[in-house]
Amino acid sequence: QKDVLGPGSIAILFDEYGLSLAHATDRSLIFTAVTPLDPQVEASLLAQGRLGGLKTIESTNFPELAEGIRQVESQPYFTHRLAIRDELFHAGAARLTTRPWTVIETVPESVFLAPIRQIRWTSDLAAGAVTLLVLLVTALVIWQTVKPLRELTLAARRLTRGELDQPLARLR
Repeated sequence: QKDVLGPGSIAILFDEYGLSLAHATDRSLIFTAVTPLDPQVEASLLAQGRLGGLKTIESTNFPELAEGIRQVESQPYFTHRLAIRDELFHAGAARLTTRPWTVIETVPESVFLAPIRQIRWTSDLAAGAVTLLVLLVTALVIWQTVKPLRELTLAARRLTRGELDQPLARLR
């Protein structure tokens, strides 16, 4: 299947030799090796007739993908590159229990990180709103605190000028 985990995601099934047995987006990649096979292994596979009428086994030559498939038991998550897109892919892999095959689901990094970027954008927006609210409340509190002091200062200046006929405003 393709696009299950998002746009551009791909499922690929590999056998124990790193041959693609199923590919969600490109059937021409079926029976291609993820890295060049040892010539003796290739000759043996071709002689067995398991690959239809193929005369040679082509390689896509993606060593990062081959390494990820080899280490699936200890490291089921890995990153790699593919020819279909010029960006890093994030892959999850699992071995099948009934055959020595590995299935991977791989997702372009832009799709993989999209939810994290969305959460970050939302949290940045919320942090900005909270900061603005705190600044407004702080300004209001400062204004309310300073206003009586300003009125008291004005009253004191009037007293020093001898203006005794104006009543003092009641300060809160």
